Amino acid sequence: MDDARPDPGPELPSIRASDHEREATARFLQQSYSEGRLTLAEFDERTTKAYGALFQSDLAELTRDLSPARRDGGAAPAAHHEAAPARRVTGGSGPSTSLAFMGGCERRGTWTVPAEHTAFAMMGGVELDLRDAALQAHETTIRAFAIMGGVE
Repeated sequence: MDDARPDPGPELPSIRASDHEREATARFLQQSYSEGRLTLAEFDERTTKAYGALFQSDLAELTRDLSPARRDGGAAPAAHHEAAPARRVTGGSGPSTSLAFMGGCERRGTWTVPAEHTAFAMMGGVELDLRDAALQAHETTIRAFAIMGGVE
């Protein structure tokens, strides 16, 4: 009697994805977006699909065109902070607060976001546009507070 297993065929069920694999895929997509491999719309669409994925094959399909290492069909690799693009992380310093009191505060265009930034709006509005911003660190924390106002 032959104990060899037959090759898995398309009739076999897919392997279900874990929460950890969904998170790893989302981190990989975030890294790809920060490198300019995805547009904002593509990043949003793929991340939404990643968190809703049921099977590992669904996750692999979301990242197949982003890295040559993805052709193995496995789960997306975890993004490492050391791999963040140097063009965005400058290490420079920037304003630690954005304050709007009965008025507005707007930060857009080329500016440096510090590792920790606080936005406070009281009867006014703060707008932070990070699309062209440089980052002081690989991780950024923005605290937003609004009293009868808003922070975007």
